Amino acid sequence: VLVELERETRSQSTRLDSMDIELSEMDSLIGQLLAQSRLELMEPLLRILPAAEVAQTLLERVGMPTTLLIDQSQGAKVSADLSLLGRALLNVADNAQRHGEGLVALELRTESDLVQFEFRDHGPGFDVTMLQRALEPFVGKSEGGGLGLGLSLVDRIVRAHAGRVRLANGTDGGAIVTVELPLISGQ
Repeated sequence: VLVELERETRSQSTRLDSMDIELSEMDSLIGQLLAQSRLELMEPLLRILPAAEVAQTLLERVGMPTTLLIDQSQGAKVSADLSLLGRALLNVADNAQRHGEGLVALELRTESDLVQFEFRDHGPGFDVTMLQRALEPFVGKSEGGGLGLGLSLVDRIVRAHAGRVRLANGTDGGAIVTVELPLISGQ
């Protein structure tokens, strides 16, 4: 609020823009640390949710068009703590925006007994040497901003939901991050 009030009274918007970016990064870091603490202190509060609803809510929350969602899930449902899973999916979408030159698509599908949320971006993909370590804490591109906590938190949250995260590079470029969660059948 103070930054916006200052913006109205002064013309030095470059400095204020920089402050906005720093505040946004601090807000994201605090959200990640709170999610991390919540994972350590309590069990996820699981509810059965339609996977397409989770994906659509995520896109709306990050201000991306819902047309990026390719839903092939046929009404599949997942058992999820919406707050925690939302943070994990938000981190993946944010990485696609910040490091991958934008999200190309979020494809939702089922395979066997899994629901897959597949994020594809425009960027150069994962560095081959980083591909095996990208889910570890403090591993990442320092020049792109961030501390390298995003994907490690995604991995912890997804494992708390009995799922897994897979990382790959697309054949035509871009990174592919797939979050796999158990399919809830008979609901």
